[in-house]
Amino acid sequence: MKTALTFIVAIFLTGFCPPNGVLVEHQEGRFNAIFPEQPKEVVKDAETPFGPQKLTFLVCELGDRNNANALYGIGYTDYPDSLVNSEFEKELTNDFLDRSVTGSVVTLNGSLISSDTISYKGYPGRTIKISFLDNHGIMNMRLYLVKNRMYILEVGCLRENDNNPECRHFFDSFFATGLD
Repeated sequence: MKTALTFIVAIFLTGFCPPNGVLVEHQEGRFNAIFPEQPKEVVKDAETPFGPQKLTFLVCELGDRNNANALYGIGYTDYPDSLVNSEFEKELTNDFLDRSVTGSVVTLNGSLISSDTISYKGYPGRTIKISFLDNHGIMNMRLYLVKNRMYILEVGCLRENDNNPECRHFFDSFFATGLD
């Protein structure tokens, strides 16, 4: 009986451990995600059409280590609620997200490969793929507008490593908290 109980407890506890990586619970950002290793937090001011906004990024750069991806990141910024909100008319939120896609392409000095409409728990978003670094790199991104907060998830890799399971695992591990 004790052995069976120990086995059940072991299975229960291992269910809460990330299979590959570090579970990051970011209180201020109101999200959880599994990174391949502990990310670094970078905070900077970004110039936007709405004026300067504080942009917070959690970044894990793996560089040339034996990993399919070189970079994992999740960023967020809060826009003035009266100017940007996922509860605005669909046309306005689509325009905002489309401009965000264009801004991401310009920031990476890349070219857009694909952009599709997605949602996260009913909130609007985009999944995009950008070619950069003279066509040697691919940046896979997901953008979610949750009320007045923009979440930016990104995974960068060499072109030959695109569409790898680690990228999907990272994106699928994202969980926004406090959406009530």
